[in-house]
Amino acid sequence: MASTSFSTSSSSSSSSSTVRKDGLEKERHISFPSPSEIRRIQRKFDVRIIPWLCFTYLVMKTDANNITNSAIMNAEKKHDIKSELNLSPNQWNWVIACFFYPYAFLEPASTLMMKKTTY
Repeated sequence: MASTSFSTSSSSSSSSSTVRKDGLEKERHISFPSPSEIRRIQRKFDVRIIPWLCFTYLVMKTDANNITNSAIMNAEKKHDIKSELNLSPNQWNWVIACFFYPYAFLEPASTLMMKKTTY
């Protein structure tokens, strides 16, 4: 009797197996990538993702520096951003907090993510 096999799709099963007509299961072998393939995949990931991360970090730092510079520029002539927008010192502190707190909370997480994704 020929043993013809067909594949089953079970969402609860974590291992892949093949069920034959006679009801017996035959395990399939899963091949894992070699260390050289892993390095090649990581390098491809690094080449595609790291430039974008560097660019967004540059934009974020430029934005943070520009906020500080805008508060100082033309302050002696009362043409600075705070006086132009009629912001009190308390309101200006809220503006700065809107930029600083997300940076302070997300910077350690992004650093850890970059550490784990690089080799």
